[in-house]
Amino acid sequence: MLSVRFEKPYSVCYVEREIPKIKENEVLLKILCVGVCGTDVQVYVGKNKFMKFPIVPFHEGVGEIVKIGSQVKEFEVGDKVVVEPILHCGQCRPCLIGRYNACDNFACLGVQVDGLGSEYFAIDPKYLHKISKELSLEKAVLVEPLAVGVHAAKRAQVKGANVLVVGAGTIGNFTAQAAKILGAKKVVVTDIDDFKLSIAKKCNIDACVNTSNTQLKNVIQDEFDLWGADIIIDCAGAKDAFLEILNSAGKATTIVIVGNHKNPVEIDLTKIQRNEIDVKGNITYTSEDFYHAIDWMISGEVVTEDFITAVYEIKETGKAMDSIVNSSHKNMKTMIRF
Repeated sequence: MLSVRFEKPYSVCYVEREIPKIKENEVLLKILCVGVCGTDVQVYVGKNKFMKFPIVPFHEGVGEIVKIGSQVKEFEVGDKVVVEPILHCGQCRPCLIGRYNACDNFACLGVQVDGLGSEYFAIDPKYLHKISKELSLEKAVLVEPLAVGVHAAKRAQVKGANVLVVGAGTIGNFTAQAAKILGAKKVVVTDIDDFKLSIAKKCNIDACVNTSNTQLKNVIQDEFDLWGADIIIDCAGAKDAFLEILNSAGKATTIVIVGNHKNPVEIDLTKIQRNEIDVKGNITYTSEDFYHAIDWMISGEVVTEDFITAVYEIKETGKAMDSIVNSSHKNMKTMIRF
């Protein structure tokens, strides 16, 4: 089988490997497509602190089961599935209280361990979610990032609240859409990229604002009047953006951190303590979030128009990664077919 491997920063090679042999409690997937995430880009350029080269990349994937182990009962050959790519131990405190996304032994496919960038992949079926065969690959490959948005909106407890989402990329957009579906009073998304905002404007989000030439405080005042934002969700993962979020947050505001920050951020704890600001960490998702994401994709409650901005074949992975890094085209989500 053909596999993609990142050997070192900015280096992609294509290798022939044996098709994996499955254990009794595993299934063999034929990978149909993967989505390229910001995390994959960090891995490609060697700036993800959790990974080591060489690595087979990618964690957002859709596959078809082509072989099942003798102990597997819940799936059949021919089932179409999306992968939940966070491996967990099931034994630590977070796992035992149902928050396995914060597992002490957390490992993400394509980061800490080899990912879905191969034609075939052996996996424990507990990490799989069956989807309708009628669901297009373009929608199916977006289930995993949508699950991130679902989890973020649920962590934020958005029902009845004024919600500001900073960052209109795939995760920010899906977080904003999830907040609306889960009952937020008003949802506003900001970014400095007009292309991403143009997509957000098609997604039933109340307001989309370019903050290139305005401060976040002004957006909050203009969009939420005197009441302000009850919740601010950081989907940007940038130091300056987070500091502006903290400085703009009113008293008794909840801040949820979704975007991955590459470097430490120094903050004034007095601002948080004196204003009773709640700051919540947020990491990936659980199975329940996948169930919501799949249901919303099938029902059409989530808008995905124009999300897939580029499609490549597996042997074009290097070209795909370079096009994203070099911003050679307007990018929302790149898909790679196998």
